[in-house]
Amino acid sequence: VSTQSTGTMKYLLLTLLVLWFYVQVNAAPKPNILFVHVDSMDGRLALPGSPALLPNLNKLMNRGVQFVNTYSPSPECVPSRSALWSGRRTDQTGAWNNGQGLPLDYPISMIKTKASGYDIKFIGRRDFNSKGDGYDPNKKNFGGDFPDTVSDSHTLSANLSAWLRSVPGLNLPQTAHQVAFVHNNQIKEYHTLDWNRSTDCVEFLKLRANNSRPFFLSCGFLCPHPTYETTDYWYQNGVDATKITLPVWKNNVDSHPVQRYESDTKNFTYWPGVNYTDQDILAIRHTYYAMVAEADAIVGRVLDALDATGLVDNTVVFFWSDHGDMAMEHRQFFKETLLEASSRVPLIIAGPGIQKNVKVKRLTNLLDLFPTVMDLTQTPYPTGDYALAGYSLVPDISVESYYTSQKPEIEHPDWILTQWHGGLSNTGQFGIRRGDWMYIKYIGYKPQLFNLTADPGELNDISDSNPQVIAELDQLLTSVLDPVEVDTRAKQWNKEMFRAWKNSVGDKYESIMGDPSMHWYWAWKSNPQKWLSLIQQWLDSPEY
Repeated sequence: VSTQSTGTMKYLLLTLLVLWFYVQVNAAPKPNILFVHVDSMDGRLALPGSPALLPNLNKLMNRGVQFVNTYSPSPECVPSRSALWSGRRTDQTGAWNNGQGLPLDYPISMIKTKASGYDIKFIGRRDFNSKGDGYDPNKKNFGGDFPDTVSDSHTLSANLSAWLRSVPGLNLPQTAHQVAFVHNNQIKEYHTLDWNRSTDCVEFLKLRANNSRPFFLSCGFLCPHPTYETTDYWYQNGVDATKITLPVWKNNVDSHPVQRYESDTKNFTYWPGVNYTDQDILAIRHTYYAMVAEADAIVGRVLDALDATGLVDNTVVFFWSDHGDMAMEHRQFFKETLLEASSRVPLIIAGPGIQKNVKVKRLTNLLDLFPTVMDLTQTPYPTGDYALAGYSLVPDISVESYYTSQKPEIEHPDWILTQWHGGLSNTGQFGIRRGDWMYIKYIGYKPQLFNLTADPGELNDISDSNPQVIAELDQLLTSVLDPVEVDTRAKQWNKEMFRAWKNSVGDKYESIMGDPSMHWYWAWKSNPQKWLSLIQQWLDSPEY
């Protein structure tokens, strides 16, 4: 046999081997992807000792991997979800607050999987771009002209809260005063919008039971997002009342100045004739936990359908929340702060090829979901301007080599970064969690440092006694981004948006600012000219 013939045969064999490998890889069954997500669930409630009773999530944990130290990339609905679906940090997307989301044509993770043969479907809550769920193109909302990325799904009052947050002295309430509503009935399906959404998710799963094409389904629910409202059924049956604790409150004067601003703007100060008693605080916390229990039941309906249709055998489930809820800790409700109750979120992944009943303690971020989905669906990572900021969790979840990472050489770091630039905070916040330490940098204010093992309630700021730790964590932060530049960019955008809105409404400006629909109305009407003057001084100032 000639040397030339031998070379040709080797070439043909090598070509056939490459083709065989390509066919095997691409013929491997791709799992369905099911995102089941809620809004405002404190991740610590999925840990042992939780007051909220979570039978369905506990079952999911037993079938999969629970990440017990997961953080929101930016603890508010639109910023967090924009980061999760884009795979990029808030400072990279510019989705600063609930009024600024992703462009409608942004290549989110779900869209990317279409190229890998996936059918895609959103049901329920999205809330990551300008025209998300709840958008009404006919809603006037007092008028005003905005770019396409500005959301009409959230109120003008919420937008103004974000745009005006750095006006010196304007610490007016930006939210409605919160109380607990417990309705005297045994209604189980109280949050009807979400129960209806769960029914839609179940119907979708039934239709897909005999379809061989893989799908990526997002089932999004609003519960347990405040207001704090439930029924006797969940108040009595969904909570272990013996585990409800009264949070320790420092004297507000002794609080960090940014946290005082947060407390003021969350309406702990201005509502006339109201002062929270211990009973009020416990009632709100009890009601919040009852809402979390109802959310568990809503999620359970979808998970039961997965079992009933047989799709459980080829579907990877991701359960997550966009952020937590303060639930009266540190004189606050809602989210919008980097403290644990607000920034910690649940994350559970379960399905074929996923380890069972495993708890992962490594620090993780919702940014990590994008690359994980890309690996599971065999979809190439985006590059260039869309390069991902998170890290695949496949090494943590996969049974042996059932799934593989596209970048096995890149290890998940031992720290996470979270940030906050929206309303109810008068300046940019950047958080670095590493080991026991949580470092929070406030632009223009003193930082905070907490040891979360020794002080899980974050009551003792030990930044003064640990300058070396502060220096190390700050160096880590600045190796990723320039905090001052990011803060300036966010505040500059706020001022530009407010100025554009003010010009667009013209003579209606003062009457809109004092309208009874504004959350700050009760404080505003006491001295409207003072507040208007502070805003004008800020507009005239070169500072953002």
